Amino acid sequence: MFDYLKEFNNIVVTGPQRSGTRITTNMIAEDLEYKIVDEVEYKDIFKLFDDTPKVIHAPMKSHECHTYPKEVAVVFMIRDTEDIITSQKRISWSHNHTELNKYIYLKKHYNNKLTNSCDIKYEVWNNYQKKNITNKFEVKYKSLTTHPLYIPKKDRTEFSWNEIEPK
Repeated sequence: MFDYLKEFNNIVVTGPQRSGTRITTNMIAEDLEYKIVDEVEYKDIFKLFDDTPKVIHAPMKSHECHTYPKEVAVVFMIRDTEDIITSQKRISWSHNHTELNKYIYLKKHYNNKLTNSCDIKYEVWNNYQKKNITNKFEVKYKSLTTHPLYIPKKDRTEFSWNEIEPK
């Protein structure tokens, strides 16, 4: 499914939290037989960019994805905002304020009309970042349903935020 990314050694999967970044990271790594680097394993993503094939899970780094070297592939997740917010509530995700602070200039620009981090991330992606990234790809969450690692919604009610398999 992700063979088109095989030419890149460094693939960053980003987008709003709860948009499918973790499962997509796992799917790409599985398909390409690349190493996975999870967001909890690093502080400085720039230190990861080398010749070792890897897929980097980075939803908390989406605010800077337009600054990565041009050889890096940036995969940005697209998922319905209502589904994202429902998922955030389901796991009691409480980092919206942290993410909003990374985009505070944009929030002020929109007179505080954008109050959740996923709306702001999509706004920045669509109006600025996309045109400033050489190797950018969008993956729609709904397109993942045909992948062998995909688990239907009804079967993933017992997952924590960092699992790809139920408890």
